[in-house]
Amino acid sequence: MFRSWIVLGFADIGRIEEATALNAAILEHCRRIGDRYMEPESLRPAGELALAGGNLRSGAAERLFHEAITIAQAHGARCWELCAAMSLAALLQNCGQRKEATACLELVLVSFADGLSTVDLVDVTVFLTSLD
Repeated sequence: MFRSWIVLGFADIGRIEEATALNAAILEHCRRIGDRYMEPESLRPAGELALAGGNLRSGAAERLFHEAITIAQAHGARCWELCAAMSLAALLQNCGQRKEATACLELVLVSFADGLSTVDLVDVTVFLTSLD
């Protein structure tokens, strides 16, 4: 989990090559040792990095976000699913696909019966409100 924050931190300060190399190493490590639970949180930053060049409609980023969501669902990793869905929804919203962005988040949000006051779920609610 903290590794992805380091990757995104490098990206935030413009060190894209280092972020990409570190994330690739993390993803390779997850796959080598069979850590499928953490894999979604390595795929999501890979998607964010695919967008770092300013290409808002990156097919690679969208595929990575979908893959992260699918793997998170398979492992019951709802928080990772939520994070990947937020990244995908932001991409869709930036591409003018508000309906798709809303649908993406609503599918994940309904799986949370409790904890709706947590920071991540509040962020999703605020984001959904901004799409209306």
